[in-house]
Amino acid sequence: MTPPVALWDDRQAFPSIESLPELRCVTHVQLHQAAAGDFQFLHEASLAWHGDTLYAAWANDPQDECSPQGACRGRRSADGRTWGPAATIAPSGEGHVCRNHGELVSDGQALHGFVARFRYGGPDIFTELVTERYTLSDAGWQGGGAVAADFWPFTKPLRTAAGHWVMLGVNHDTYPVAALSAGDCWDRWQVVPIPAPAGLIFVEPGLWVAGDRCRAVCRYQARSAQQPVTVGEVALVADSLDGGRSWTLAAPSNLPLAHSKVWCGHLSSGQRYLIGNLRNRDTLFLAVSRPGEELLCRAWRLRHGRSPEPRQAGRCKDPQWSYPSAVERDGELFVAYSVAKEDCALSIVPLAALTVD
Repeated sequence: MTPPVALWDDRQAFPSIESLPELRCVTHVQLHQAAAGDFQFLHEASLAWHGDTLYAAWANDPQDECSPQGACRGRRSADGRTWGPAATIAPSGEGHVCRNHGELVSDGQALHGFVARFRYGGPDIFTELVTERYTLSDAGWQGGGAVAADFWPFTKPLRTAAGHWVMLGVNHDTYPVAALSAGDCWDRWQVVPIPAPAGLIFVEPGLWVAGDRCRAVCRYQARSAQQPVTVGEVALVADSLDGGRSWTLAAPSNLPLAHSKVWCGHLSSGQRYLIGNLRNRDTLFLAVSRPGEELLCRAWRLRHGRSPEPRQAGRCKDPQWSYPSAVERDGELFVAYSVAKEDCALSIVPLAALTVD
């Protein structure tokens, strides 16, 4: 049997939920709370600093997940502790058109949102899927032109050593794909597959980039009970050595991961980090490597225990802390995530708490 791909330094076992320590000195913030009768479903948060302002975005639907009249909305903050009013980034479409979450990214000159748009064909049926790019101006969010076909973004664009940018997402079958820019042009992206085992659903990837080496870390869940995953709840890993143009077959790793989206990143300390769920969506954990190393070696609970119950009815809504996104600034890591697929919360972690000798 092929050994699992190493994500975790297995010189010590990954801690059980019961023995996983809690992060201390973390500030938890209510970023957004749904109001009765106004976009009752929320999921898939994204964060980005642009200038001195922190922006958050998420998918908002009237009641049910990924449904007609869905929109991308968000808020802004000067410090992550207090937030302004909700605003529309990408509006609801007409008929059965749905706009979903947007991955926010600043290029230093402007703030952009890469937003998924598709035609709703029923639960888990996404046709005419494209990614649109919106740009923030003094007049508000502008644009909306399609820049990538059959692509639903789940990571920010990251620059490769070859000079192009790469971001990861899923296609209309919810299988992992990579989108590659033409140099610094973000108006057109080439989409290439990331091979993954058959019979999976929502294989949403996180991304690390180091030079031209890219690593995708993916959710691993069977599409139906008739196609069970037999290796347990772990992350899938696929690698690229050419800046995302070609990928290895996504293979099971030695990192436990529940059926939920994962977020990957690099800290200014030189550490890699990963945020995901363990066993189920009641525990959101954060793991880091030693500085300059690739393998994760220390992990903590970020949120643990049952989240508040949804206040309003909606398809696919239940208690959870899930679908994280994170960004670093001024010695702190800001982590946004869904709460019961209805609200959005933010946890602010001092980088000093993530130090590993």
